[in-house]
This record gives sequence, structure tokens and C-alpha cells, in this order.
Amino acid sequence: MFRKRFVITSGDARVGKSTASRLLLELYLKNKLNVRVFYHGHRNKLSMYQTQRFEINHLGFSRGDSDRLLLDLEMFPKIEVILTDMPGQNLR
Repeated sequence: MFRKRFVITSGDARVGKSTASRLLLELYLKNKLNVRVFYHGHRNKLSMYQTQRFEINHLGFSRGDSDRLLLDLEMFPKIEVILTDMPGQNLR
């Protein structure tokens, strides 16, 4: 059975979400996984990986892009991991 992973980094601002995402991308690159990468917010902190094997896409939930994740899973059957880097939130 073929399994897919959906990884979302979220949490308070300034806790290392994008750093964790970059470390995961390094791991995925090393293991040659087929990955779709999204960022949500105004700053693409994952842009340094745009030139390597990954295409970094903006995901705007306020623009109605929430279905894009599900569509990508259907349209790209060879995807093994979807990684989404969310902006910092003030969670309480």
C-alpha cells in the first residue's frame, strides 16, 4: 500500500517552524523523495530550495487555495510528502 505524508508546521511566532521545515526538506532531498512544498504567509522562508529539486508554491487559505492540497494529492499520484510551512500564530 502506497502511503503519503502531509506535514504542517504551525505554532507560535519565532519558535523555529521554518527551520524545522528546512531541516525536513534537507532530509527529503537526501532521500530523494517526491515532495510538494507550500508556504502560507507573506515571506517565503523556504525559497532557498526553489532552485533545487523542489517547487515552492504559495498557499493562500484566504484566497480559496485550501482545496489545492487535496487536488495535488489526486493530480500527482507519485507525491510522497506534502509539506506546508504556516505563519506564526499567537496561540493560547
